[in-house]
Amino acid sequence: MTDPELLILDDPRPVWTSAVARTWCRTMSVLANDALSPAIVLVSHHVEEVPAGFTHALMLRDARVVVSGPIDK
Repeated sequence: MTDPELLILDDPRPVWTSAVARTWCRTMSVLANDALSPAIVLVSHHVEEVPAGFTHALMLRDARVVVSGPIDK
């Protein structure tokens, strides 16, 4: 698959060195800001580590939606 329409990353951050984590975050930011990139769904337990460029969030607690919508709100 060379041209996906959707990229799903399910908690992709295992125990990484800080250098690898920074590189991953920069790469995801570039992809998120590229109009030609596929839509990206990132599942994470680390809200503070969501890369710049992601526009929307959905937060769950006990399998229920707590809040959803644009990140800037």
